[in-house]
Amino acid sequence: SMEQVDMVNRLVGCVWIVGVAVLWASCAQVGTPSGGQIDKTPPALVFAQPSMGEVQVVGQGMILEFDEYIKVRNLNQQLLVSPPLGGAVEAIVRGRTVELSWDVPLKENTTYVFQFGDGVVDLNEGNSASSLVRAFSTGVSLDTLMLTGTVVDALDGTPAKGCRAMLFPASWPVDSIEAGAMPMYVAESNDKGVFELGYLPEAAFRCLVVQDDNRNYRWDAGEAGALGPE
Repeated sequence: SMEQVDMVNRLVGCVWIVGVAVLWASCAQVGTPSGGQIDKTPPALVFAQPSMGEVQVVGQGMILEFDEYIKVRNLNQQLLVSPPLGGAVEAIVRGRTVELSWDVPLKENTTYVFQFGDGVVDLNEGNSASSLVRAFSTGVSLDTLMLTGTVVDALDGTPAKGCRAMLFPASWPVDSIEAGAMPMYVAESNDKGVFELGYLPEAAFRCLVVQDDNRNYRWDAGEAGALGPE
């Protein structure tokens, strides 16, 4: 009968509406995605040009490729080049690769050491490629002398980890070192408080060790520090 047909139509309409409502509710459910553990691994270098310790290097650039996507952070404040280039270093990041270039030609028969500090980090978590050092020579030989030392807490004698040991020419006045002159070479103390400064020429240096909480290569008020002998 017409009444039966009308009732069926209304029931179908109700089922359709209920079905849509259930579908919408299931799609709108909110959950917390599982992101896994936070990445604490710093970027690892997988390729470099010039290569480490390469001699007779020419050109005005460097290529560094890492195992993950990276970015540069305050590179001109973090990058130490010894001897200084005499000009700014430009950086272009292309995915996992950073390309460095500079305008001033390199000196002949000279060992150059590039120390990146916290200047190269991974893209998401900001883990820095710690202890990133590149050394090469424009001559036929490479400076290979090394200075090692140990940093300890003056109060209890325990090893001091993560301190920056910085070398300055011994001819520089102590006042200029304490006032914030940029060092020539830098290294960080490890879990045992030991640091290693490599690729050094035969010369006289003075060593300043700083806790360097703000990572600016100088001693600031409130930071632990020690100025070693020549």
